[in-house]
Amino acid sequence: MGGRALYRATGSLAFIAAARAGWLVIEDPDDASRRLFLPAKMNLAEQPSGLAFRVMSVTVDGIGEIGRVVLVVTGLRKGELASLTVGQLDLDGPTPGLTLRAADEKNRQGSYIPLRHDLAADLRQWLSDKGTWLRGEPGASGGALALRLPPETPCAPRSARS
Repeated sequence: MGGRALYRATGSLAFIAAARAGWLVIEDPDDASRRLFLPAKMNLAEQPSGLAFRVMSVTVDGIGEIGRVVLVVTGLRKGELASLTVGQLDLDGPTPGLTLRAADEKNRQGSYIPLRHDLAADLRQWLSDKGTWLRGEPGASGGALALRLPPETPCAPRSARS
């Protein structure tokens, strides 16, 4: 690796020089599907050995694209996401978020999880689309039927909850 690898952290040696330990992740030159996690600098102890790993794609079935985004952004578990209902979402307040019931959370304490505003907007749009789908055909007058999803409406499709 040599000294040049230290400059790759931010384009300047200043940041890595201030740290006591620095690590790099690089593509394995012998296997493009592997990555190497290697020590670049170590002032705290003897130079440790590196690690090799592969980045793998994982499919989470039954929750759709918005569900996958919620999982990644919030850190929820699939079962926690599957337990959410429309009534647990607060998407219009000053701090949008969702409330997990104690019975549905791994630690059984319940919690309020703040959401980024862009994710709250995406969820509002998703709920609007879901309402349009549940509404079906427009009313006899040609206009859309007014529909407000009941608070107990599950957010996840049935396949994700089983």
